Amino acid sequence: MDLLVEDSAANLRLLLQVLTGFGEGFAAELSLTDFDEEEGAIRIVEETEQCQIDLFTRMSGRRYVNAITDADILELRGFSIPYASKQSLIAWKEGSVREKDQLDALALRKLLADPKAFE
Repeated sequence: MDLLVEDSAANLRLLLQVLTGFGEGFAAELSLTDFDEEEGAIRIVEETEQCQIDLFTRMSGRRYVNAITDADILELRGFSIPYASKQSLIAWKEGSVREKDQLDALALRKLLADPKAFE
């Protein structure tokens, strides 16, 4: 799972506090200095659950404040969870050099044109 996080010190402190026990505890070794201006992910792997989280403060030149403007919202158990819109995902993935991202962008464009394209 990729998470684009708001990069204020207060938010990053809260994120680090929440992640303390994730990834067999290795996330507890992270600090604010790990979240610098460089683009790229901080990967946390949870072996037991076979899950990984990639944390970004910048993704394809966009920050949280840019991405949230057109985010879609999932309402779940009383929480509003913003997630990247198809348009944002397409823009990010089309700008990537990875073949998988290019294929993802094509599939997302197809879904925009026909939401039932893959049923």
